[in-house]
This record gives sequence, C-alpha cells and structure tokens, in this order.
Amino acid sequence: VVKLVVMVGRPASGKSSFAKDTFVPKGYVWVNRDTLKTKQKCLKAAQDALNQNKSVVIDNTNPSASARAEYLKLAKTKKIPARCFFMTTPRQLCEHNNLFRERVSHVPHVPSIAYNIFESKFQEPTTAEGFVSVTKLNFIPKFSSTDLETKYCQF
Repeated sequence: VVKLVVMVGRPASGKSSFAKDTFVPKGYVWVNRDTLKTKQKCLKAAQDALNQNKSVVIDNTNPSASARAEYLKLAKTKKIPARCFFMTTPRQLCEHNNLFRERVSHVPHVPSIAYNIFESKFQEPTTAEGFVSVTKLNFIPKFSSTDLETKYCQF
C-alpha cells in the first residue's frame, strides 16, 4: 500500500535520522528541502514518486498546517493515507544537536533565526488536517561509536 508520511519538527530535532532509519529502508522515497532547495521541487518529487506508486516521506520542518496542506492534498488526490510524525525535541536540545552535527559531521550551522521562524509559524499537527494519525516522538540519540557518544556528551 502506498503511503505518505509528513515529518514535523524543529531544525536538528532528529527528523532526518528518524526518516532515514525508519522509512527509507522500507522503500520510501525521501523528500528533503535541504537537498532539493525549494518547496516546489519537494512537491514535484513527492508527486513523481506517488505517481510511480512509491511511498514517500516528507522530511522538512513543516511547522504550520498550511505548510503541510499541499502534501496532504497530494495524498487526498491519490486516495492514500497520510501519517504525521512530530518530533517533540525541545529547542535547547535541538540547538545542542545542531552544534554537534556541525562539529562532527560538518553539516552547515542552522542559525537561531531558523528556530525563531519555526516557533513563530508552529501549529501542532492534528488529525483534523487530514492525517490518519499523528505520532509524537521523543528524540533518542544513536551513536555509531562510543567516541561519538562521548563527544555528544561533552557540550
């Protein structure tokens, strides 16, 4: 069965790790604005995958109901279920994750303004938007080595 998953959460809240660990191994097409750069390209990539009967995970911050609505419209048009996974990671922990991945993985730093914008637009996702379910997730760090875990706990 083809499905659509929409991730919601602050920058560095664990959305990408969860999406890549949970959905990509099951054959979902990973759609991410950091890599595709624009919402239009994300919508097109999602539409193309759904047209090929492939499930899709939308890995963006998606702070507002209006940001999520266009993806829900795709699901409704295709008559497929849309689920939401909401990372509840507190801002302070997200900022810690941001510093960690910047220093260890050389991922570009997400500026504070990005968190402020997310907060100003944020509307908690609900099934009233059209999701069959909304699942809240706590961030749980995973490490490929004890060295990385030690570094994570240092700052």
